[in-house]
Amino acid sequence: MIGVYLVGGLVNAAVLVVKAFLLSRFVGDIYGRSLLVIFLFIAGGAYVGFAVGEGVSPMWALAELAHVVIFGAMGLLGLRGSPYWIAAGWALHPPLGRRSSLLWAWQIIRSGKLGDLVRQF
Repeated sequence: MIGVYLVGGLVNAAVLVVKAFLLSRFVGDIYGRSLLVIFLFIAGGAYVGFAVGEGVSPMWALAELAHVVIFGAMGLLGLRGSPYWIAAGWALHPPLGRRSSLLWAWQIIRSGKLGDLVRQF
């Protein structure tokens, strides 16, 4: 069951990486990096949305917001500096956001909408 989410994340990440590579290769390096940084911000923001939507404690929501700031700062450092900052942000994104991902999966399972989600794949 959780494999569906993992495979979906892997496919979406592969598409994003291919698009960023093609932009960097044929348009300009800054365009590919910008795409990765934008989606890094979006990924961090999604965790905040999942946490707030579940009604977690204010401290947890604040911790999720701190993740957005940390990931965003790493992305912005990598925008003009070393691309390793962007890579580090994406590498830290799954382990630091794992609690929120599990919370989102539990919310879908608990609401009974898992069948709808699986049918979309």
